[in-house]
Amino acid sequence: MMNFVLGLLSLLLLAFLALVGVAYFYQDRMLFHPTPVAADSRDKLAPWAVSSMIGGARLHGWYAPADRADAPLLVYYGGNAEEVSWNLPALRELGVAVLLFNYRGYGLSEGEPSEAALKADALALLDHWLEQTGRSPAETILMGRSLGSGVATYVASQRAVRGVILVTPYDSLVRVGQTHYPWFPVSTLMRNRFESIKLAPQLSMPLLSILAEQDRVVPPALGRRLSSAWQGPVTELEIKGADHINLTSAPDYQPALKKFVDDLSRD
Repeated sequence: MMNFVLGLLSLLLLAFLALVGVAYFYQDRMLFHPTPVAADSRDKLAPWAVSSMIGGARLHGWYAPADRADAPLLVYYGGNAEEVSWNLPALRELGVAVLLFNYRGYGLSEGEPSEAALKADALALLDHWLEQTGRSPAETILMGRSLGSGVATYVASQRAVRGVILVTPYDSLVRVGQTHYPWFPVSTLMRNRFESIKLAPQLSMPLLSILAEQDRVVPPALGRRLSSAWQGPVTELEIKGADHINLTSAPDYQPALKKFVDDLSRD
């Protein structure tokens, strides 16, 4: 009987180790879900389509100037399964210039996504477009949703931007992974960690953090933990009844963005 139990435990251990190995080698596919540009979006948004060669890859996106020359520039970073052009019409309603680029491998952008690539590309793109438009970081608002909240936080740690908007943010992707897989050695395995919590104490610009009460992908507690570490003024909005997907269609969502952007524009 003892031999049977030991044999069974050995098999379970081997199965677990095999699962750990699969998760380690396929973690990028589990995290990044590149999405193509829809044909109707490509046609409707063609007037604003742009591309830039960054780090050996041609990245595609959209730049829509504002009606007012003195309006801030809003730079948007999308989620892990998001094609960013979806957001252009709504963001233009905020009265700002809007810049959105798809990550490597997303939309029409070349290359393969990774934390290092997304961060380096985001910083290089911001610098390039500030030079192209004659703007400074102080005239720029960064906005990141879900995965993109980590990208936006990183860029804010490197450039003194006017403000930051984070939608369904996390303190670190490690904590997100531990929430979903508490029995897995997530902290040891994860390569793409996006540890925004380590950067937040350095950041003094205003933050708008929008959380979804029913978020099962990124629990709102993780976003609150990031807000509590942020050194600048924080406006935190938790939208009741909203989840990770439908948050942007909630009645309170767009007005919160508009008020934050308008307040920053008057500063």
